[in-house]
Amino acid sequence: MNIKKLGIKELVMLVSPLILGVSIYVFLSGFVKEKISEIWSDYFEYRPQITEIGFRKEQKEYRIDLSLISSLIFVKPFSVPQQVQQKEKPEEPPPQYKISFIYIGKNRYAIIDKKLFKEGDRISPDEKIVRITKDGILLNGKWGERWIKFLR
Repeated sequence: MNIKKLGIKELVMLVSPLILGVSIYVFLSGFVKEKISEIWSDYFEYRPQITEIGFRKEQKEYRIDLSLISSLIFVKPFSVPQQVQQKEKPEEPPPQYKISFIYIGKNRYAIIDKKLFKEGDRISPDEKIVRITKDGILLNGKWGERWIKFLR
């Protein structure tokens, strides 16, 4: 078995990723911790104030002093941020549209409320036409994805 000794150049090539990774961690760890604490500012550390636990066994009373244990225990209660708790619900109902004509050929067109639209057009500032089929139109926007049926 022929083993070659490593020179300075090979050692530098092997160790440089490790040195680069450690240096990036050292320089950016404070910045990352600061950004994470800004994002999760709704969470807080809570140290429970437990001083002792008492229980009885066969007419004897035992007490355990938990001051040392409670100083080591950190409890982070889970609290859902208010943005997640209150899902955005549209205040007004979605608008109703009347389809009077649908053309499906090389391109797809529809006349909705006496205006001509094609796939990809915005029917309103809040909604966009995703697909036009012979049975109706698929819209996507403020009220989610919804179909408008073509009544013949």
